Amino acid sequence: GDILRKIGKLSEAIACFTKSLQLGEIGGFEYYADVSKMFRALCYLKLKEFDLANLDLSSVSDSGSIWIDGLRTRDELIKICRKRDPF
Repeated sequence: GDILRKIGKLSEAIACFTKSLQLGEIGGFEYYADVSKMFRALCYLKLKEFDLANLDLSSVSDSGSIWIDGLRTRDELIKICRKRDPF
C-alpha cells in the first residue's frame, strides 16, 4: 500500500491498507492495524476525504505515529482533518 501511496495511486493504496486491516483482524496484530489506519487516513487526507480520515484516526491508539517525510502523529493528522486543509 505504501508504494502505491508514494506513486500517487491513492485509491489502490486505500484498498491495500483495507486488506491489511482485514488480515490483521484475523491475526490479532493491533500494532499493524494502527499503522495501516494511519497510512489509509493519510491517503484519505490527500483525496480530501476528511471524514473518512478522521474515522480511521479516531480509532488509532493515543501513541500512534508514522514516519512519512518526517514523523507524523495521530494528533497532528487529526488537526489537519479539522482544518480540512491537506498538506
